Amino acid sequence: MKKTAKIVQYRVKLIAERRVSYATHGHPFASDHCRHSAEAAAIMHALLDDSDRERVAVLYLDSQSAPMGCEIVAVGGLSSCTVDVREIFKGAIVAGASAIVLGHNHLGGNPEPSDEDRDLTRAVRAAAKVIGIPLVDHLIVCRYLSKTGLEPMHFYSFADSGRLDLE
Repeated sequence: MKKTAKIVQYRVKLIAERRVSYATHGHPFASDHCRHSAEAAAIMHALLDDSDRERVAVLYLDSQSAPMGCEIVAVGGLSSCTVDVREIFKGAIVAGASAIVLGHNHLGGNPEPSDEDRDLTRAVRAAAKVIGIPLVDHLIVCRYLSKTGLEPMHFYSFADSGRLDLE
């Protein structure tokens, strides 16, 4: 008698959760493309600004650098967030993204990258090369407290700082 085994067949599907509106903060760029870090930072800021914890998000770009969608891939604590690199690319693969922008927030108001941020950039960049979905930038967004109160979007761009390829 011949034995048979069974496995489960899955179907992967993206489901739209919500629409994210974002301000351009007076930057002279088209809102339907992310060719500059400030454009992607505006979207990341809209995604992450209201959080009381660190979050990591991914912005999916099409072949024309237009945003296709975004996803929050990890939620951490007050001062750190652990994310598995494979979670960063799962949605990008399903969405058919041509490139990604990685972003996360710093609650303390200082957008300068930590050693952990640099390590994450290196790991994601290495995986991006293998998978074939380029990492265009890694952004750290935050608000900072000035003498006049909470200031608008402030961000650090690994690409603008020339550190995307060095990390």
